Parts: sequence; structure tokens; C-alpha cells
Amino acid sequence: GVYIAAGGRMAFDISNSVDLQPVGGAVEVTVEYFDEDWEGFGICYNTSSGPEQSELVYVENSQQWRTATFVLNDLNQSNQYYDGDFAIETDCWEYGTREYPLLVGRVSVKLLPPKNVSVSVETPRAGRVFANGEDITFDVTFKNELKALQNAKVKYTASDYENGEILWTGEDSITLKKNDIISRSVTVPAHKFGRFIFTVEAADSSGKYGYKENFRYSYTAFDTKNMPANKAMGSCVHFTLDERKSELVAPLMAAAGLNYARDEIWWASYVKTKGVHKMTSTDEKYLKDIEKSGLEKLTILGFSNAVCMPGKENQSATAYPETEEELKAWEDYCYNLAKELGDRCTMYEVWNEPDPMHSKQYAQTLKRAYIGVKKGNPNAKVIGGVFAGTQISMTRELLEEGYGDYMDGISFHIYRWDNNAMDEDSTYFYDETARFVNTVNEYKPLDIYVTEFGWSLALKPMTQFSIRDNFLKIMTVFGQFPQIKGTFWYEFQNGGSHMNSREHNFGLVDNWLRYSPYAANSAYCAMAAYNAIIGNAKVSDKYENEKTYIYRFTKNYRGNDTMMLWREGGDRTVSLNLDCEKIT
Repeated sequence: GVYIAAGGRMAFDISNSVDLQPVGGAVEVTVEYFDEDWEGFGICYNTSSGPEQSELVYVENSQQWRTATFVLNDLNQSNQYYDGDFAIETDCWEYGTREYPLLVGRVSVKLLPPKNVSVSVETPRAGRVFANGEDITFDVTFKNELKALQNAKVKYTASDYENGEILWTGEDSITLKKNDIISRSVTVPAHKFGRFIFTVEAADSSGKYGYKENFRYSYTAFDTKNMPANKAMGSCVHFTLDERKSELVAPLMAAAGLNYARDEIWWASYVKTKGVHKMTSTDEKYLKDIEKSGLEKLTILGFSNAVCMPGKENQSATAYPETEEELKAWEDYCYNLAKELGDRCTMYEVWNEPDPMHSKQYAQTLKRAYIGVKKGNPNAKVIGGVFAGTQISMTRELLEEGYGDYMDGISFHIYRWDNNAMDEDSTYFYDETARFVNTVNEYKPLDIYVTEFGWSLALKPMTQFSIRDNFLKIMTVFGQFPQIKGTFWYEFQNGGSHMNSREHNFGLVDNWLRYSPYAANSAYCAMAAYNAIIGNAKVSDKYENEKTYIYRFTKNYRGNDTMMLWREGGDRTVSLNLDCEKIT
């Protein structure tokens, strides 16, 4: 094999003697690579409309040789991409720079005729996500790219995203006049839950395949028609940032069995003129979108407001209202927002990750928010704390000073930037959570919420599969504390497209700029399965011994108990007395 340096590329030139049109040709490239280290790579090339790049292939440190196949449509064979026609890139402009060398074995190129059709594949839900019980039906639209009538032969394939196993194939024939556009409805059988690839190939009248493209889709375990949402689970969304489309994302949240969307309505956006309280059209839009999907809202109250706090910048997380005038303006914001929203929002968090260095200012901010919200909506729940980590000393300080009287619940955020969620070094999450719960109980038995937890794919040695496993494992920790009334994954959608940016890679679904926007990641499928099988049930019994973990959840929405179990390595036989009539 040959190593491509970190941040480097390997360019390939297709000989001009090969019968490939200078513009408009199609190439199928298969790359054999050694799956070592992390991040990913892609292929970049020029087309008639400018530079193009493939979907990112994630490297997952399996220590095995793997193959990745790319179809480069509309390839410009003019040696203008770094003196080649295409290149294997570890530095893609859309996805960032891979920090490790890539070992490439064999690269094979199959030439295809110029693209005879353009194809789009649409589904009712963004990301081609299908819920349990739904027909897996694709609306496939073909556009004739040839300047003549053609009778095209079409081949459809459904394959397993994880292992490439072909699960189904279908065929079709279409007649396309010049500039013609026609649509087909294609239904694929549901074989199992998981992530898949829907492939469309189209041959021209001569029988040569001039088009091939892969489309990611998923079929998940949660039944949106016959299963209730998990009232104890939500996710953070940031709908007011960037180009996030709440009308597309909210239905995906509901399809995973989530109940809450956690987002902010900023003081600075709600009060742009002193004394005038008005919802922005952006905030109103995303509220309507989540309501349409049946979601409830947890609203974050914050941050600073330059109009009401002269001399301070807008939306600073460390600039708290301090003077009586500023505190009164803050209280008015909380009051008017709670009053305006009414039953549309019955849960509020005060600030986000307050700085322990400013605990006295936060205490006053919390108190006045509580007074304002309760005045605007007496039935609303006010959650304080919102700590980055468990912040035991700040928790004690607030509760000792009596500020527990100004919250109906208290929340914290918990992360760990490695892959050891529940192996031999598995006590971190449990110990930290127990320490927080026990500290709160010393003063007041408040409801507790974990309003941020999650893992970023950019943190080594994370993979899609380890994040999926970590989600399921950490739910066995939270499930052991009846006082925890809600958990929120951070965040629902990837915040960007760079493979080595921590903040870009927390999502359950892909970023809108990626090759497969809104497509489900592995943890999304796991969350849908968890909410379908366990939901808001709590752990009633457990067995943790010699790398063997068994948890009993009692009871789910059907009144059934559920077992979650795994082994970290090797085989072991364990006898359990389950005290039940049958296991399904």
C-alpha cells in the first residue's frame, strides 16, 4: 500500500486514450484502504459546474482492510484537479483535514457512459427516515439528460449500510422524451431496523449504465402511531442558529420517540426596544413546527441584553443583570415570555452553564426569573442550576442560601471526552450523578434533569458505534435514579460539516450541508429503539460483575419489564431469577 499524508492527497489521471468524454463522463472508483485511526477521507474532482466532492467515508479504527466505492458523475477529464482527473483527499474543503495518514491499497476505476439521467429521491420525512410500521417508499424522479428520446432500464438496490449486504433488488423501464421528467414510486420491503443504502442505476437505450448513485435511509423501531413519546427524554436543537430548518428536524425528533425540544428564546431577541416584549418571527416559526410534530418545549432563559444592561454586550453568558433596574428588566422578560407562551411552554431553565465565579449574581438572576415566570404562568416549572458538570460547591452554595425555594427542579450537564462509558473505568458517570443527587437531597428533594449529555464523533477514539453503545449504557446510569425526571441529548443535529470539529459532530442526524443531509446516525436508531422498548421506565435491579452488565427496567408504557445486558469481553454464563412467566 501507499500512505497519503495527513492533509494530503493522491491524484489520478485517466488516460485520454480511454473513451471518456472530456466533460460529462462518469467514473466508478473503488478504494481499498486500511481502516486505522479515525476521521475520514473522500474523493474530489472537477465537473462542468466546478469542483465537487464525494460523501465522507468515516475511518473507524477497525484495524481491517475495507473498500469504499464512489460514483463521480459529470467528471471533467481535463487534468485540472492537481494535475489529475480526481484525487483521494484527506483535506476536503467541506469536511476539514484528516489528522492521520491514510494507507491505501488498491484503487480501481470503472468507466461509465456520460450521465443519461439526473435522479432525485424524496421521502415524506427529511433524511429518508422511516418509522416502524411505515411503508419504505421513495419518490424517484428522473430527468432526461440526453438530447434525444431514450428507453432507460433502471435497477434499484437496498443494502445494509453497516456491512454492504444486498437485501433487495428491483427493476423498472422508463421512456423519456427530450427534456422529459417522470416520477416513480418505489417501495422497498422492511427487512430489519437499522441504516441502509438505496441505490439507483440507470442504463441508456444501448444498455450501458450511465448513472449510479447511493442514497442513505433508515428504518427505526419507534412506532409513531402506536407508541407514546418518552416523556422523560428530549434533545437540544438550536433552531435559531445557522440554516437549521425546524420544519424538517422536528418530525425527525418525534419519529425517534422524543418528547422535548430544548432551545432558547433569548432576552436580547425578545426585548429589542426597552419595555417592548415581542416574539421574533424565527422563534414563532420553530415553536409552531415543534408543536405540529407533537413536541413539548423546554425554554432556556438568557443571556445578557445590551438594551436593558447599558455598557454590556448582547448575549454574554457571563454578564448577569446586577442593578435593580437590570434585574427588574430581566424579571419582566421572564414574566412576559411565560405569559405569552402560556401552555405552549411549561418548563423553563434559567441561564445555561452559569460561571461558578459569579454564583451570587446567578442566584439573584435565578430568583427574579422564578418570580417572573410564576407570575406569568403559575403552572410552569422553573429549573435552576444548569451546571456545566455537577458543580457540587456551587450547588451547595445555592441551596444553603435558600435558593432551592426558587426552583422546581435543578439540572446539570455531564460529558466525558473518551470512549470508556461503561467498561472497567465505568464508575465516573454513576459516581458524579450520585454525588449530585445526594447533595441536592441534603437540602431539598428537587426533581433533577440532565439537560445535556452526549459524545462528539470528532473526539478520538469515537465511532458511530461507540457513541450508539455509550448512549444505551449511560441510560442504565440515569435509570437508577428515580429523582431524574428528564434527560436531553446534546445535540440533535450535527452543527457543521468538519470531521474534526468537536462542536460539529454531536448530532443524532447529519448536518444540512453534508452529502446526505438529515440522515440518521447510529445513535439515532438506538434512541428510537430505546424509546420503543424501554421509554421512561426506571432500573429496578442490576448485576454488575466481571465485565458483565445486566439491568432490569420496570415498567415501560405497556407495563412490561425490559432487560438490557452486555459483556465487555469474552463469554460468561449467568443465571438469573426473573420471576416472570415468559420472555419475549
